Parts: sequence; structure tokens; C-alpha cells
Amino acid sequence: MVEDLRLGFRHLRRTPGFWVVCVLILALGVGANATMYTTIRGLIFAPLEAVLSDRAVVLTASNPGQGRSQTPLSLPDLLDLGERTATLEKLSGYQWTTVTLTGVKEAERMHGAQVSACFFELTGASMSLGRPFTVDESRPGRSQVIVLTDGLWKRKFAADPGIIGRTIQLDGVSHTVIGVAAPRVWFPSTETQFYTPLVPDPGAPRARRTVRAFAQLKPGIFLGQANQEAASIAGQLSAQFPDTNAGWQIQASTPYEGMITENDRLAVKLIFLVTAGVLLIACANLANLLLARAVSRTREMAVRLALGADRWRLIRLSLAETLWIAIPAAGVAVLVSYWAGDLLLHSFNSTMSPPDRLVDLRVVMFAMLVALASTLLFGLTPALRVLKPQLAAALVEGGTRAGTGRWSRRLAGVFVVVQVALALAALGFGGLLLRTVANLHRMNPGFQTANMAMVVARAELWKHRTPAQYRAYFEELVRQVAAAPGVEAAAAFSVVPQVQGDGALTTLVLDGQPVTAAGERPSATYIAVTAGALETLRVRVLAGRGITVSDTESSPRVAVINQTMARRYWPAGDPIGKRFRAEMLGQDWITVAGVFADVKPAVLVRPSSPQFFIAYARQPVPEATVVARTKGDVEAVLPDIQRVVRTFDPEQPALFTSIDIENYRDLRGGRTLVGIQTAFGLLALALSGVGLFALLSYSVRQRMGEIGIRVALGAGRADVLALVFGYGFRLVAAGFGFGLVVGLLMAKAASSLLYEVSAADPLTYGVSAAMLAVVALLACLLPARAAARADPAAVLRVL
Repeated sequence: MVEDLRLGFRHLRRTPGFWVVCVLILALGVGANATMYTTIRGLIFAPLEAVLSDRAVVLTASNPGQGRSQTPLSLPDLLDLGERTATLEKLSGYQWTTVTLTGVKEAERMHGAQVSACFFELTGASMSLGRPFTVDESRPGRSQVIVLTDGLWKRKFAADPGIIGRTIQLDGVSHTVIGVAAPRVWFPSTETQFYTPLVPDPGAPRARRTVRAFAQLKPGIFLGQANQEAASIAGQLSAQFPDTNAGWQIQASTPYEGMITENDRLAVKLIFLVTAGVLLIACANLANLLLARAVSRTREMAVRLALGADRWRLIRLSLAETLWIAIPAAGVAVLVSYWAGDLLLHSFNSTMSPPDRLVDLRVVMFAMLVALASTLLFGLTPALRVLKPQLAAALVEGGTRAGTGRWSRRLAGVFVVVQVALALAALGFGGLLLRTVANLHRMNPGFQTANMAMVVARAELWKHRTPAQYRAYFEELVRQVAAAPGVEAAAAFSVVPQVQGDGALTTLVLDGQPVTAAGERPSATYIAVTAGALETLRVRVLAGRGITVSDTESSPRVAVINQTMARRYWPAGDPIGKRFRAEMLGQDWITVAGVFADVKPAVLVRPSSPQFFIAYARQPVPEATVVARTKGDVEAVLPDIQRVVRTFDPEQPALFTSIDIENYRDLRGGRTLVGIQTAFGLLALALSGVGLFALLSYSVRQRMGEIGIRVALGAGRADVLALVFGYGFRLVAAGFGFGLVVGLLMAKAASSLLYEVSAADPLTYGVSAAMLAVVALLACLLPARAAARADPAAVLRVL
């Protein structure tokens, strides 16, 4: 084998251009796959594997009747599940919390997690200092303890080793530091800065589903068994608590399925599908090159056999040559994945902690195996075929008509058709995604986004302990922001629609309509707003009025509903004056005072759903966002807004931003996905052009005798050009047909990722086909000109 490797190296060294081209083509295909493997693994799989074991499961709730899935559990449901389960152990949960840290430098708003006592054991989180919580410290009255993350410890406390036992102030309440998590502890989000105990309160509202739960399968238990048990317990809770649990189901799933959204999982599958297509195109190109080389060496192989060489020795020689292509290609692919994978890791928005920048050994092995398999499959197949024909004829005729030309051209033609089909599918789907992002960028969200500043603020609980104090705080804050220089109008929102979410979900009871079971009741999301909210956003009021200063804490409760809610629940008449009750807002009747045009939902590709605004005065919350419409550029006015807020409340750790910045952040991952898809589509286009050029060049060389005879019999230059172009474009046309089918199937499967563009959009596929046609024209041009310029006398003398 060593001798075979030596001979293989010597043969390839004689044609360095061919060798380099083969290595680069294969490296592009393998490198694209290795890069995406590195990126997806770094973003999703590796972080989850680092914190959750193979037996870990994620528990989520769903309500098909309300169109809700992957919803957190309520705390009482989690406690009941823990008491009744026989398949799960180490049941744990967490919910997000936001607090203000004071007494250390500047006051700072921090995001943290309230977690169960076994959270650290289940996730394998270790401590740099101190210890995690105990079960006893999770009980009411004993829960004022805290574990800091490594980042917070270093940033706010200068990595003080004496932090354990120290008391810090969170929302004005003293908490004792009992531990500091290790540097790589990040779960459940990279934004987590501390952990406090999740107090198991059975009296918490069952309708408030905010606890994300996970557990571990008991030994010998499979996921299907846990799922059956979870469904059974959900049925028991539905029967026991019909007002809050009817229609709700509980599922046990893998961390990947339970923590990654369905659209994100679909995007991952499509990325892998496209990169696999690029690899297949690269391999088809490699096969065409190796096929042409093998056919050109038919006479050499015949001489070797005639001199007594063993056929299997020749096969081993071909194998050695493919290894000299595969190994360098794998090395280049690893280098590409090392650089490009790290770049892509930081291009996506991710709440998970990616691994350190190291080449994963699995990526190296993956690249090596794919490169070897590709060269063996597509490299040895032509070689084996070339060894089979009548080699005596090859000795006599010099290999020009050794019986392999027609078969090899057909095989190479099939490879080109596959390349063109995959390139068209990749370009077409990339075009659909590109148009989706463009449509999202241009879309009308239902309000004016330009010149809109946002101040995310909080009425600190140690100073404002009652709803009346929240109300007074934000009403005054809005008044002062509205009076700031350069501000045209301002209002406060519990959630800014579309930008921060759709609001809180609640079930409804409609006045004058039959009261249905809890699981079948209509639902809507709601947002608490101050007076002038619709005018500040410039949302169109279609009927009635918006929330005004007359809507106070003592006035009748009113709501302004969106157009979708009006059409769905009062389709036959005017909704103004109609009444409804909302489960999350008590038993008071709420009167519809107005109808506003739909605001796009937070998940932009989804249709609008029922939504209503209520007066903040009747539903005050301690945390809200003040939106200010500025008279000019936001960046120019924002310093004045910051000065006003700091003067009003020096300890207010507000977040200052703009709606345009938040919208860009939301679309950033989509833009990156489109960039990846476009890059792969262009790479597929280029490789397809190279493949078509190589095939036509090879075909012209094989058919030079035929072309010489045609010219000798009177064929003109135009006839020769038509012969070559016709052959090339027949292959391209066949590729177009197959590619259109593949592209439509991909787009239909990914229709949930598209926005305001059809999966069969003729413009997108027409432009993609035109780009391919131009590349095909260029690929045909040089071989056709070479054939047309051939001297028939010289060609016929060789025959």
C-alpha cells in the first residue's frame, strides 16, 4: 500500500492543476458541511449536552384549542406532577425574574432565574465558591439566599473571595450570598446573572403558566412511557381543575424538541439539506473530473494490463490517488470550519452559551469521513468502469473509441443534471427567504416605527409597594418624558406590541353568548397602556376611541380591541358597547370602547390574533416601557430623555433604546440565515458552472473525431456551435425540471418560514433560472469555440 501511495502521489504531481482543482472542489463541499455542523452544534446541541444528561426531558404544556404549544407549566401543576409521577426523578423548574441590585456602585437591573432546589444537581452546575440551595432554603421565609454567576461576581464584586455570607440588596430585600457558580455555568440563558430559590407555593394561580420544567427519566424508563404518564396526569388535572386546566395537555420531550422552537428546528433541517446539496454538487464535479481523467488514461491502463499488471493493483492505485485528494481536502475543510464556524456562531442571536473556540474532534472526523466517502464513491466508480471495456481496442485505437466514451458522457451528464437541479433548488429557496426578509423589513407593523424611543423602566418595589404607587410613578414618568426637548408624545405600555410581545393571554366570557367549558373559551392577549398610547404609536382607530385620561382607577373598565378580535367575536354587528370578562382580570365586565387596526404579532410570520388594550390605571404593573415619539432622529433626542429619567429617579436602571434597534435585533438571525442560504446558492451556482464546463470540455475532446468528420462533410461553424450548445442546454433544461420540483418541495415544507411570498413564486424561480442560464451560457462558450475552431484536417489525421 505504501508503494501505491507513492505512485499515486507521483501521478498527481505530474498534473498539479488537476490535483489542486479536485482538492478545492471537494474542500468547498466538505467545508460547507463541516462549518454548518460546527455552527449548529455550537449554537444548539453542545450547550444542551453540557448541562442536560442523556436521560433529561423537558416538560411543556399545550392547548390545541387556543393554538398554544411549548408553553411553560404553572407552579401548582409542576408540584402535582412531581407528587404523582412514577417515571421521572429530580423534577425541577425555573422561571425568569428581574430585580434591581442596589448598594453596589450604580443601581443595576438584572435578569435571573428562580430555580428549584435540585436545579444545580440536574444541570451538573458546579460552584467556584460556596454551595447551591438546599430544599429547606426553598421554603417560604427561608428563601432570601442567592447564588451569583461568575460574570456578576467579577463585574460587580471584583471577584471578592469573601463574598460568601455577604448580604446584598435585591428590590430592597436583603439576600445572603451562599455561592458563586463556575465560569461556564449559564443555563437557562446567557443573560442569567443570579439564581434564587423557587418557592413551592401550591396556592399560586394555576392559570399563570410561567415555570419551565425539566426532569430526568428514571432508570429503565423510556421517553414514550414518560409522555403517556404526563398525558394521564394532565387529564387528571383537567378533570380536577376544569376552570384553569380544561383543554391543557402536558408533554415530555427531548431537550432539543422542548427548548427549540418548531421553526428553528425546521431552519436547522433546511440548512443541513442545502449544505448536503452543495456537497453533492461538489462530489458530482469531482466525479466528472476523475471520470475524464480515468477515460484519458484508458490506453495507459491497457498497457499496464498487457504487461501483466493485476487489475486489483490498478484499483489500489486509483484508491491511493483518491486518498491524496481526500486527505488535503479534509484538512482544508477543517480550517474553513474553524474560521467560518466561529464567525457564524457570533452572527446568530442565541441565549445559549457556545463552546470555546476549539476545533471539535468530531468535526475533524466528520470532515475526514465525508471526504473519504465522497472520493471513494465518486472516484472509484469511474475507475472501475474504465477497467472493464475491451482494452485490446484501447491499445489499437489509442483510447479514443475504447467503448467508454458514450457511457462516461452519459454518467457525466447525469452528474451535471443533478448539479443544475440542486443549484436551482438552492437558489430558488434562497430567493424566497431573501424576499421574506425584505418583506418583513418593509412590512407595515400597524404603527409608525421611525423616531420612536423606548425606555424600559421599573417602579422599584422597595419604594413603590402598591398598585396605586406603580400608577403614580409611571404616570409622572410619562408626563416628564413627554415634556423632554424633542419629544412629541409619550405613553407607557406593559408590553410594547409586536416589539416586546403580544401581551398576556387570557380566556374570555362574552356577554350574551353561551358560556362554554374553560378549555373551549375564546381567548385574547391584552396590554395595559396609559392615555394616548394609540396616538403615540400612530395606530389607526377604526371605530370609537382609544384609552384616554378619563379612564382612571375609579371609572368603568373599558378596552380597545383590535380588528381581528372584533371580526372573530362580533362578526355580525358593531362591537362598540359590547362586554366581556377576562379570566386574568377578575370578574368585572369590560366594555369595548374602540377598535384599532391590527398590529403585527411578535412572531411576524403568524397571522394576527385577538388582542385588546386596557387602561394602565386599572391594571398597573411595576415594570413597563415608556415609548416616546421624537420630532427628529432618536439618537439626537435620547440623551435628553436619559437626563430627564435620571433626574426624575436617580436610582432608575432604565434601558434606553429605540424600536428600530429592537426590530433589527429581531431580524438579525433571519438575515444571517438568508446570508447563509444565499452564499450556498451562489456556491452551488458556481460549482454547477464548473461542472458543466468540465463536462463539455471533456465531451468536445471525446467527440473531436465526430466533429472533424462533420466539418469535412460541410458542417459550418454555426452547426458546431449549435451541437455543443444544444448538448449543454439539454442537460440544463433537464436540471431545471428536476430542480423546480425539488425547490417547490423544499419551499412547501418550509412555508411557515415564508412571509408574503408564495412557495411557488414564479418571479423568484424565474430569476434563479435566468442566473443559471447565464452561467450555463458562459460554461458552454469556451468548449463550443474550441470545437468550432478545430482544424478538421488535423483532427482526421489523428484518427
